[in-house]
Amino acid sequence: MGFEIGKLAGSAARLVSAKILSATEIQRIRQVLQSVQSGIGTADNRQAAVRHFALTTATGARRAETEKLRWIDFDDDMIRIREYEGRRLKTASAQRALPKGLMDAELSSLFDESRSLGTGKPIDGAPGHDASGDNFFDRVAKAMKAATGDIDMGPHHLRHTKASALLLGMLANAVDLDRLSIDLPWVNGLLPPPDQQAALLGSAGQCGQGAKAISAMLGHLHETTTLRHYTHTLCVGLHAYLLGLPSIPLHIAFAQRINSRATLARYFSDARTKGLCAVRHLRDRLEESAQEQYTSPTGVKGGQTLVWRDESPLILRTIVTGDPNGAGSAEALIAQFEAAHTHLMEGKGEPPADIDSIRNALHAIASIRSGKKGSTLPRHPMPLSDPAGTPLPVMIVAGVPVRHAQVLLLWLLQLKADRPEDYRWLIEKWLYYSDAQEGSMRLDGEADLERLKAMPHDAGIALETRQVSVAKSRKGVASQPRYRLRIRFPVECDTDGVREAEHGRRAAGAIRWAMTWWVALHESELFAR
Repeated sequence: MGFEIGKLAGSAARLVSAKILSATEIQRIRQVLQSVQSGIGTADNRQAAVRHFALTTATGARRAETEKLRWIDFDDDMIRIREYEGRRLKTASAQRALPKGLMDAELSSLFDESRSLGTGKPIDGAPGHDASGDNFFDRVAKAMKAATGDIDMGPHHLRHTKASALLLGMLANAVDLDRLSIDLPWVNGLLPPPDQQAALLGSAGQCGQGAKAISAMLGHLHETTTLRHYTHTLCVGLHAYLLGLPSIPLHIAFAQRINSRATLARYFSDARTKGLCAVRHLRDRLEESAQEQYTSPTGVKGGQTLVWRDESPLILRTIVTGDPNGAGSAEALIAQFEAAHTHLMEGKGEPPADIDSIRNALHAIASIRSGKKGSTLPRHPMPLSDPAGTPLPVMIVAGVPVRHAQVLLLWLLQLKADRPEDYRWLIEKWLYYSDAQEGSMRLDGEADLERLKAMPHDAGIALETRQVSVAKSRKGVASQPRYRLRIRFPVECDTDGVREAEHGRRAAGAIRWAMTWWVALHESELFAR
């Protein structure tokens, strides 16, 4: 029998840990190493561990490089890492000189004092003590794991931390890292002080050579090695850059895509498959899009209108009920809300009366939390704000949302006049028990259900209740069924003699906008201080 020897597989790619320590963690580890809690047997060995830890943290050298340093290697303002008899370096490029300026004044004084006392090596704990990493390396690693809660941490991560800090310091010249104070609060505490950067770069500054200087300090052959090992610092800088970009609200982004080819294709598809109400709405929108593309910035091309059609509004038979002046009142309220929104957002128009109480009410509504355990999310999201920082709800768009808001306001006016107690109950439910996404409101047992059944119903408003499923593990012996209330808008329209009903249209955005401004302008006393 014979056999073949195949090719040997290539060596596995080496991975460099991106984990680094914060300034607080480094200080905590140093304190532990000075104590008997470190598990290091003698005071001299504990002092040697502290000095080795501090020197490795300051220079980013490998632990064996700092362990074997001699006083002769402390040459004026440089620390020289070089081979000598009995000591070999990892690579040829590991032989290098480091500026003493990387050490802070406290550490420099500590080594000056040790040298004057006559210790044999820089990290020796006392005269006559011969420090060896074998006596404390393992205990230092355990102290680092305990201080950070990370079992992967070890002395080599001090090197990663120094390299990352210097690279972030270089990036700070190109991007504002202060933007990371919330997402990555440890970054600013880790950045090297200006005197350390000056010691590394000299009087010429970066001059585009910052990465090369850091690479030489670490003993890498080329700066590409440094950047490949510490790519995570570039990701941190990119995150800071992205945080500085202006954010576009999603509703604006979607509005900007309204005339894309894909959107128009969906319009045509809907017009073929949906009812007559949808056909007319979509047809009008398509014609508006065509006209916008045909019209020049100064007017209509060729002096003609591409599409002409009777633009009189649809007759929504279910909106106006009861008081014939009610629709007018709802329209006046919407105009009032829109004027207040425009003034606060853009500074246009006359300020609404009692603007301070309106601002206070908007702040109060925005500060109501969702109520979920451990969550700080708002119950009433308000992604916009005026120049003074007042939170504002997303503005509704023209069309169906406006008609929904009219229906809701007309119903609220009637409810407030006829049943003030039910009106107050509904306002409280919306403020403190509504869902941040869909706007449904929590009902508390059968009592709320009975109250809801007794409330007057409008042909344009549907008060829909649904029972909420509860996980079996959360059901108690005497637990009550849970219900939620939704405000919905059954829409009826009459087109060319054909009557259609489109039930179950929710307009959470219209409800949130109308209710927010209703409470802010007409119920601001709820938040009076």
